[in-house]
Amino acid sequence: MKLDMKGETYIDFFYKKNSYFVGSASTALYIYIKHKKLYKEKILIPSNICHSIPLSIVYSGNIPFFYDVNKVTGNPCIDSIKYVVSKDKVAAVVIPNMFGNVLGDRCLIIDFLKFNNVLIIDDCAASLGADMGYLLTSGDAAIFSFGENKHIDLNVGGVLATNEVVDVLDINKEIKNTYETSQYKVNLFNSIYKPIFYSDYYYQVLPLINKVVDFFNDCYVFRYEWDEDKINELDKELNLLNKNKTLSLKKIKYLDEKINFNSFVYERYEFSSGSNPWRYNILINDVNAKEKLIMRCLNESIAISKWYPPIEPLFGSSPQEGAVEFSKRVVNFNHMNLCWKKLDMIIDILNAIGDEFDK
Repeated sequence: MKLDMKGETYIDFFYKKNSYFVGSASTALYIYIKHKKLYKEKILIPSNICHSIPLSIVYSGNIPFFYDVNKVTGNPCIDSIKYVVSKDKVAAVVIPNMFGNVLGDRCLIIDFLKFNNVLIIDDCAASLGADMGYLLTSGDAAIFSFGENKHIDLNVGGVLATNEVVDVLDINKEIKNTYETSQYKVNLFNSIYKPIFYSDYYYQVLPLINKVVDFFNDCYVFRYEWDEDKINELDKELNLLNKNKTLSLKKIKYLDEKINFNSFVYERYEFSSGSNPWRYNILINDVNAKEKLIMRCLNESIAISKWYPPIEPLFGSSPQEGAVEFSKRVVNFNHMNLCWKKLDMIIDILNAIGDEFDK
């Protein structure tokens, strides 16, 4: 569905002439790939990314191919993209802004990709509200999400933004899943994947479930009809986006100022200018300190995560070096869903563990 907002365009939020409202960011990616009539082509994605992205590429009839990430930010490694594109024929590259952190040196890769006729698909699922004016001129398409725990959480929904005219209705006819059937498969896949994700044997066990990829490759792509109530709900949330971004940045500044980054244990995760942080990240230099932090936070009912680990082993590839290093070090908090009292608890826990490991 292509929508206008009460006589105005959605271009202020999604940066392109056309905003197609679909079921999810993964569905948006699938629809754009099908629109470009890509088949059995290599689609380049980062090693550590949500598993919905490569599964959707497989469902489109194409091949997920991987590049490395920056071991400090988790964002795309420009040199790795150049290396892969120089060696292999790649049809498209997905460029995320991980954790809402805008890729600051994105301009260094665009001309190279265009020269090599590689489509540029910006993954903005976790960066809605960030300053991404570059999408107006350089990217071919961008995907956004309103799924669970995103900047705007409608529990469902996404956007394909592009200057091209896309026959979304026609492509939707080919998608077999409704939202309900999709969720059934998603929950089934998660029941297999999540215990592996949280185990100490992630890299050893993940390749073993490669045999079920064909069964699950369609589960993150589904048909979804936006109704007037959902559109109005989105409009209301979009009007609050800048206000929420201001609060997010205020909380991040508070945490940055109170956490003792003089400790050798921790390193501050830096967000580039214009970012809209999706999570508050900490980089930890000691694996024992990381495990202790996770356990203490969980004991205090503070949600803490280590998203995203390299997904490559699910597709039979060895994980990239930078992606493994980043995954080892990063933990993050859903700071926007935490009250100030919980933020103070996080500060106290982090500083206490830092002191303990500095001795």
